[in-house]
Amino acid sequence: RALRFITACSPISYENVLKAKFPSDHQASCFAKHLYATTNEDFPNMETNIDDATIILFNALGFNDSDLITMSRKRLNLKMSNKMVHADVDLCVVNLKAMIRLVVVQDKIFDDYSDKYADCESQLVAEAVAAAMYNEKIIAKNRRRTVSAPAATGVNLSEIPSADTSVVSNQDRIFMMLISGLEIRFYAHKFSNMILNCIANEIEPNETTQIEKFSVMENGVKRHGLSLVDADDRAIIFRIMDSIQQTISTVLC
Repeated sequence: RALRFITACSPISYENVLKAKFPSDHQASCFAKHLYATTNEDFPNMETNIDDATIILFNALGFNDSDLITMSRKRLNLKMSNKMVHADVDLCVVNLKAMIRLVVVQDKIFDDYSDKYADCESQLVAEAVAAAMYNEKIIAKNRRRTVSAPAATGVNLSEIPSADTSVVSNQDRIFMMLISGLEIRFYAHKFSNMILNCIANEIEPNETTQIEKFSVMENGVKRHGLSLVDADDRAIIFRIMDSIQQTISTVLC
């Protein structure tokens, strides 16, 4: 699927987007049109344009297939320093069968200042923490249901897996995407119980949390951002997203 969409999007370049020249493939054309709207000041709501382009990308790469569904503006509760706050996720992908595998997407258009990514990365991680806490509540709820549910005739309840939380737990990765205009950055992390508890209750953690950040080497320099209008970068983006899609769609709980 990723290879098909790589080919379909091959006519997309920065020059063609600026000239409103779009691919013949319908899905790739819709994707390119939203990229065009992102670059055109006549379409001022850039975050909406980015959302729409990302949803088309999710559809093309299977993020709404089977038990997966893309949700926009999902509000998640986030307990931080003994206080309950909210994290509004721009876009996330939920596995409806598992209800615990989310891909968190944060889209922003940046002004030109030196710490532009640091601020958005902090917000992105906060949303990922909220997603991990949400996942933990779902796991706990499934465990309670298993304990309290009546056993069926002739069936030993202890032999029925509740949600197979040993396979999918808070130790599994939360995948994150930070989209800035025509550029995407990828991140991932496994949030431990200890870290989530420390965040919730304002406790000094005894371990270091290091978010994984995808990078490519270019002329001996590490680069994190990948461009949607560069053919080589776009191929990498689609392959990464295809890998994420396979990971979150095959994990059952």
